[in-house]
Amino acid sequence: MTTPRAPPSNGFYLAAAYKGAFGAFNWMVDWTALGESGALSGVGGRNPLPSSSVAEPIRVGATINGRDLSLTWSGGAGPFVVQMKIQLSDVEWTDLVTLTNQTSTSLTIQSQNAFFRIVERVSSP
Repeated sequence: MTTPRAPPSNGFYLAAAYKGAFGAFNWMVDWTALGESGALSGVGGRNPLPSSSVAEPIRVGATINGRDLSLTWSGGAGPFVVQMKIQLSDVEWTDLVTLTNQTSTSLTIQSQNAFFRIVERVSSP
């Protein structure tokens, strides 16, 4: 198509400032299990948020003392979950510390090799 198509002027169609079914908000978020689980959102990833409320990325620091691992982090909005994998090829992460608003935790190292991460756990409305 080389020219834009105009809607019929019969009163049924209304002109819109966007193309597609979603406009500024994906209405399917409130109508599906994918929206409830957080997999589907208002703008293809998450519901639209004002730019001032977007959290900083999570930055993690780690200190090892013997078999004790101290993790500290900044950024993010929380609540946070501390997770671990023994091998990066493992499919699932294991929750070690769930739903905390703290920005540090101490863990006892159980394995010679382990990978840790801190993620935000967005609660469903």
